[in-house]
Amino acid sequence: MKKVLLAGYYGHNNIGDEAIAEALTKELTRRGYEPVILSGDPVLTSQMYGVDSFNRGQLKNIIEAIKAVDFVIVGGGSLLQDTTSSHSLWYYLGLILLSRMFNKKVFLAYQGIGPINKTYNLSLTQLVLNRFDKIWVRDEMSISYLREIGVVKPEIALCSDAVFMLQAPSKERIRILLSKAGIKLDDERKLIGIAPRKWGNEDKSGTFARIADEIIEKFNARVVFFSLHKNVDITYINEICSRMTNRAYIISDQYLPSEIMGMMGEMDLNIGVRLHSLIFSAKMAKPMLGISYDPKVDGFLEMLDMSPVCSYSDLNKKDIIDSMDWIFKNTFPIDTLKNAVEKFEKMGINTMDEILLESEMV
Repeated sequence: MKKVLLAGYYGHNNIGDEAIAEALTKELTRRGYEPVILSGDPVLTSQMYGVDSFNRGQLKNIIEAIKAVDFVIVGGGSLLQDTTSSHSLWYYLGLILLSRMFNKKVFLAYQGIGPINKTYNLSLTQLVLNRFDKIWVRDEMSISYLREIGVVKPEIALCSDAVFMLQAPSKERIRILLSKAGIKLDDERKLIGIAPRKWGNEDKSGTFARIADEIIEKFNARVVFFSLHKNVDITYINEICSRMTNRAYIISDQYLPSEIMGMMGEMDLNIGVRLHSLIFSAKMAKPMLGISYDPKVDGFLEMLDMSPVCSYSDLNKKDIIDSMDWIFKNTFPIDTLKNAVEKFEKMGINTMDEILLESEMV
C-alpha cells in the first residue's frame, strides 16, 4: 500500500482545514492508499482520522514523514499567502523544496492562492511554483492571480475545494448531536446558523448580536452559532451572545468536520463569514448568505453565481434581514446549487484521479 503525505494547516482546530484533511484522508483510503498527515497536534489528528501523523513544527519529524511516504500532496486551504504572515508562505514553499530534495513527487492541489504582498515573497513563489508541471486551484481568481504574479510554466487547472468530496454522517447521527446541544429538530421554529469570525481590528460583536436578536424576533427562529476555529471563534461568539437579549445555541465541542457539515445541513439558512461554512451549506443544499472578508469568499460565491450579502467591514442588520426576508418569501435556487455542488464533487474526484495517475509515472 502506497503512503501519501498530506500537508496543510492541519491539527490547529480550524474546521475548514480539518474538513480538507478529513476529505482527502477518506478519499485516499477509499482508493487503497495510506494517508500520513503533518499536524500541529499529531495525537489528536491520529485519533480523529485513524492515520499516522507527524509534528509539522519539528524539522526532524517533517523529514521523517517525507522519507516514510511515496509522494506528497500539499492540499487545500489558502496556504500560499502572506496576509497572516510570511512564515506560512515560507513554510509551505520550504516543504515543497525539502520534499524534492528527498526525490518525492509533490502535488499542489485544491488551493486558493494569495494574496502575496511582499516583493521578496512574490519572487520566491515564482521560483518554486514555476518548477511544477501542473497546479490545481479551486477558483478562477487563483488562476488569474498566479499568471499575474509570473507563474507561467505550469499548467494551471481549475479543480474545487477538497471538501466537496466529503460526505455527512447519517441524519440520525446528526439528530443525536444536535439533541445533545439542546437543539430539537421537531420544533416548528426555523433554525438559522451563523458562523462568524473576528477579522482584523474590527469588532463586530455588537452588530452580530443585533442581527441575531432581530432574526429570532422577526422570523420566530432559533439562532445557532457555529465555532469553526476552536478557542478562537468561541471567544468571539461568547462576546456576541453576552450582548444579545435573546438566547442562542452554540456548537463548539470537538466534532469531525463532516459532523459540523451535517449539523449545518439541518439549518433552514446559514449566514457565514468563514469560507467553509458556506461550502458546508452548499454541500448540504441549504440557503446561505456570505459575508466577505477575503477574496476567497468572493471567489467561491462567484462560482455559484452568487455575491456576498455585504462585506465584513460594512456588516449591517438591514442587508442581512432584508435578504433573509426575500429568501423566505420567494425561493432560493436550490436546484442550481445542487447542480454546482455535483460538478464540484466530480472536479475534486477527477483531480485526485489525475494526481494518483501522475504519481505512478516514472
